[in-house]
Amino acid sequence: MTMPRISRPGRPRRAWRSGAVAVLLALAVAGTAGCSGSSPTSQGSKVNNSQPTMTPAQAATYAEKILLDTGQALTPRPRLETSVAGYPYDELNNTTGCTDTDASEMVVVSRGYWLRGITVHDYAAIGEQVLAYWKNLHWVITGSRGIGTTQPVITAVAPPYAFDVSLTWGTAATPGGQLQIGASSVCLWPHGAPSPGE
Repeated sequence: MTMPRISRPGRPRRAWRSGAVAVLLALAVAGTAGCSGSSPTSQGSKVNNSQPTMTPAQAATYAEKILLDTGQALTPRPRLETSVAGYPYDELNNTTGCTDTDASEMVVVSRGYWLRGITVHDYAAIGEQVLAYWKNLHWVITGSRGIGTTQPVITAVAPPYAFDVSLTWGTAATPGGQLQIGASSVCLWPHGAPSPGE
C-alpha cells in the first residue's frame, strides 16, 4: 500500500482510494477511546477492530492529540496557536471534500497550529526534536529537509490510522517565517462508515 504525502498542514494533497480507506476504517475505533488518554499516539496503539468507524469529529480529536503530544515533547515548549492576524482559523483547521473521485462523498479532516513563543534561533532544535520524536514513535517519515537549519520541513504518516503529519516552515504568519505543525486524516465518511448494504 502506498503511503500518502502531504503538501502543508490543513491542505492534504491527495486522498487514498476507497479500498485503502475501507482497510483503515476497519482499524479505527468508535468513540474517542482510541483518541484520548495521556500516552502519545504510536504504532503500538491498541486497535479495537469490532467498531469499524471513525467520524470526522473523532478524526479531529485524534489529529489534535497528535499535535498536542508533539508540542508537549519539545524544548523550549512552543505555544500552539490556530490562527494569527491575516491568517484565519479555517486555513489550518477544516473539513474538506475528499479529492479522490472514487470517494467524492467522503471528507478529509485537518488540524494545524503555528508554533509561537519560540524564536527563530530555536527552529533548528525544534526540527531535530520533532524528527526524533516521530521516529521514536515508529511513524513513517516520508520527507525531511532543512533539518538542523532555521527552515525544517518534515512529513510523515502516523499509524495506526495513517494520518498525514507535518512540520513546515512558512512565511504566511510573519515576514521572517514561522513553524507550523499539522495533521490530516484519510478520506472519511461524513457520518461514520455506512452500515453494510447501504
